[in-house]
Amino acid sequence: MLSAMADETNGLAVAFYNAVRAEVIQRLALREQVLLAYLATSGVVAGVAYKSSGGVNYQTLLIIPGMSVLFTLALIRHDGIMLKIGQYIRTELRPFISGINVGGKTLVDWDESLTLTNYLTRHLIVEKCLFLLLVGGPAASALMIARDNRCQYHHIFWWAFSCFCASIAILLFNALWSLFSGMGGVVTRPREAKPTVTQTPTGLS
Repeated sequence: MLSAMADETNGLAVAFYNAVRAEVIQRLALREQVLLAYLATSGVVAGVAYKSSGGVNYQTLLIIPGMSVLFTLALIRHDGIMLKIGQYIRTELRPFISGINVGGKTLVDWDESLTLTNYLTRHLIVEKCLFLLLVGGPAASALMIARDNRCQYHHIFWWAFSCFCASIAILLFNALWSLFSGMGGVVTRPREAKPTVTQTPTGLS
């Protein structure tokens, strides 16, 4: 009876785990799409600004720093949800799906492996630096191009500059948050000692 209940609980935990991991993968893809959409939109805006009949339209160009805030918020929204999913897996699902002992050896799933932990420590740093470059680069370029003419549209320039600073500040905060939480879309906490559950796979004796 107890064994049947344990098997059923384990099966439900695995099903929940697969569902939330699928959502993590989906949100990773959506996050990359948001970044690509920002770069593509920035290119379109820059093209329109440079094709203006009266020369470069600096006011149009300053739309790019303004957009950077909106796209940054979309990026970190996906990061935040993935962080919560990681916490759910680690604190609520992990006790039901970890520590399975087969043939005297404890199975370690990918999320808890030291290989993934060590890899993501470096990967997170590179990823966050790239996000800063790809989001901040177009906005900073637009501001640098328009700075010599900022006196003609003082308020618009400083609005765009404020948006740029806000997006960089948000990205820096998100980078530190992700690094200190040890999470980049999947659980990366070091493995802790857990009670092992001895389970003999079907077909083995």
